[in-house]
Amino acid sequence: MNKDQRWTRAVMERDSWMCQNCGTTKHLDAAHIVGRHVNPSLRHDITNGVTLCRWCHDFYHQFPAQFRCFATQFRQSGPVYVADSI
Repeated sequence: MNKDQRWTRAVMERDSWMCQNCGTTKHLDAAHIVGRHVNPSLRHDITNGVTLCRWCHDFYHQFPAQFRCFATQFRQSGPVYVADSI
C-alpha cells in the first residue's frame, strides 16, 4: 500500500466509511479539504481529508464556496456520520 492509499484508508476509517455530507456508504472518495496543489505539505495529513461519496465530491468541485462552508463546519465539529449513531 502506498502513502496515498494509506492516507485514503485512514481518512475513511476515521469517518466510519461514510460520506460526511449525506451519510451514504457507497462509492466513497477521500477528498482533500485544502487541495494538494494549494498546499502540498498537507497532502498526507488526515486532518486535511474528509470522506465524501462521488456525487458529493463532484458537487463540491462544481460549487467550491459550498465546500468551504462544509469544510469549516467539518473541521470544527469533526466527523458527522459515524457507524454507532445509525
